[in-house]
Amino acid sequence: MNYLGVLVAVAAAFLLSWFALEFADWNKQQACATSGGRNCGAPRAYFSH
Repeated sequence: MNYLGVLVAVAAAFLLSWFALEFADWNKQQACATSGGRNCGAPRAYFSH
């Protein structure tokens, strides 16, 4: 039954890291919007034709 505990721990770590990355992205968008930036949520185009 130790496998179940390991599986739960891995799933919890995955979900926590996903939540942290989503929150960091949301926080960056909010900081951009409150500072008067434009297209804060738009994906960046690194290569333009």
